[in-house]
Amino acid sequence: MAQRVIHGMFVNPKGGDGKNYANDLKQEHLVKGNKVSLHDLRGNKTLKAVTRSTQASYSQQVVGENFDDQSKVSKNSTSHTYGDCKEDVKEMVASLRNLKPFTFSPDRLHKAFPNMSKSPLDQLDPVLLERWLTKNKRKIAATPYLNDDSDSDNDDDDDDNDDDVLPVLNDMDVDDDDEDNP
Repeated sequence: MAQRVIHGMFVNPKGGDGKNYANDLKQEHLVKGNKVSLHDLRGNKTLKAVTRSTQASYSQQVVGENFDDQSKVSKNSTSHTYGDCKEDVKEMVASLRNLKPFTFSPDRLHKAFPNMSKSPLDQLDPVLLERWLTKNKRKIAATPYLNDDSDSDNDDDDDDNDDDVLPVLNDMDVDDDDEDNP
């Protein structure tokens, strides 16, 4: 069964030993031909016109190839080439062995950043940081409803009426001690 599956993944349309190529690549070529013929339809893309065009796209390709053969026009490429990355990997490994990027060397700097410190904390002023944190903590504390997500969890609230309720609560003169003493 595995041999049938692998055999079905390749096609050999022109025949000959070693001229098989991936079936999905063949399908991509057919789709490309269909797209070219559909593009020529422009605004006339009715179902009937699309059907005729896609049925004729392979014949158009064959006629074009025959014309090129008779006119002795050379093709750009006859076979699909795949890149071989073995040499590229060997070059990268050799380069990395020479550079030794993972070993520590104290005087090594990047050319684009000659004045960069080892740690961002070297240039940090703790007094300015403390001032900034205090100022922002006060801003957040001054607006308590800024990040309050508790209202979004309740589905029984029609809308946020916090602005309407707060003045009413502030106008009430209710002491907690009075509730304990009847």
